[in-house]
Amino acid sequence: MSLLLLITKIFATLATFASRLLSKNATSLPGLLVELYWPFLIKPMTKDLDYIILITGTNGKTTTRGIINHLLESQRIEITTNRGGANIMRGIATSLINNLKWNLKPRVKIAVLEVEEATLPRLAKYIRADQLIITNLLRDQLDAYGSIDQTGDYFNGSILTLQANNPTLNLIVNADDSKLLTFIPSNFPTNQIQGFGVKTEFGGVKYEQNIQAVDVQFAVHTATNIQSSWRGIEFDYEYAQSQSTVTASLPGLYNVYNILAGLVSCQIQLDTNLAPEVSNIQPVFGRGEIIQYKNAVIVLNLVKNPSGLDQVINLIPEFAQDFDGRIVRGCFLINDAIADGKDVSWLWDANLEQLASTVKANPLQYEHLDFFTGGTRGMDMLLRLQTSGIPVDIDNYLPSTNVLIERIIEENRTNPSNFFICGTYTAMMEVRTRLGQLVELPRIDSRGF
Repeated sequence: MSLLLLITKIFATLATFASRLLSKNATSLPGLLVELYWPFLIKPMTKDLDYIILITGTNGKTTTRGIINHLLESQRIEITTNRGGANIMRGIATSLINNLKWNLKPRVKIAVLEVEEATLPRLAKYIRADQLIITNLLRDQLDAYGSIDQTGDYFNGSILTLQANNPTLNLIVNADDSKLLTFIPSNFPTNQIQGFGVKTEFGGVKYEQNIQAVDVQFAVHTATNIQSSWRGIEFDYEYAQSQSTVTASLPGLYNVYNILAGLVSCQIQLDTNLAPEVSNIQPVFGRGEIIQYKNAVIVLNLVKNPSGLDQVINLIPEFAQDFDGRIVRGCFLINDAIADGKDVSWLWDANLEQLASTVKANPLQYEHLDFFTGGTRGMDMLLRLQTSGIPVDIDNYLPSTNVLIERIIEENRTNPSNFFICGTYTAMMEVRTRLGQLVELPRIDSRGF
């Protein structure tokens, strides 16, 4: 096994060299081989690590991982992680291979790994994790997991496997997500479970039964007095007898949950409250990333399922109000590449009617707000907006990313407009790449995301 691992390491080094030399992305090839033929190599790759944190869930994996990365690095703790959100087996394997020295010992001994839901059961067989964080269990693309219960079964089986590998496994779960809680094995020790949730009438995320952090048999870290806007959030963080104020430039109520998950993780590992450090975290690719192009403010938001879209569209009216008198374009870019998911039926589960109702109820307040769609399924999205009551027609369809970018450039010359862009993964990548030709942007993985 050691010889095979060494060969894989050599191959990874050569692939990285070739990738840089030829400007081609071949760095994931060794990880692909591990995924297809040698998944058992995950075990020797991770056996000498001191601490392993796994993060999974429908939404919030990448942001939660980035938050934990930042908090640990703020304490001068070196970590290895699958930066860039490469969260299936090949991406995780590639990150672990790259962390190995030539003697096959790890360079860095703490790993923070984001894991796609269907990948988790495969990975769990070969890894001894210290923490498993489950952010939520929500409706996703039907072609990805089939049903919410299927995803829940992935979580249940993986918890049992990881517990068998490490009886002291710490489980960190969203205590407001009652559907998720039903998939925690009944015999899992409650003193090894810590939850996170909010103390409000409604937590801001549409869970299956809208139950808050009550009536659970394990410790819960909570957020109260939440103030949220498109620019960021502020709330009081409470655990045991302590309370501290958290301020973050991460927009939306959903990020309250992501921050709580990160704080719980670090509290368990370091026995330290790192709430003050959260204020230094900046949003990046598709997570409320704010881009300034000359006089235009452009906000990028990644969407992939109805819950995520609901949270993001709630920010559009706030965004428009903040720039009273300036034209604001709300853009929905929906692609259906494999990385996005072929199924777009989830567009019909999102509550766009609420957005339409808000805009119609305040016509003068939102007279400068209009909407556009684009992407390979942009016409589907245009129809969805029409049926929700938002006034759009064929002129509101953008046939390509270039048309959107040209519009941003042209309007900036005459009457600068702001753009609030919501898009699926590949659409967001296209837009960000083009914007990166206009202004200097940080690399997607440069801040841990």
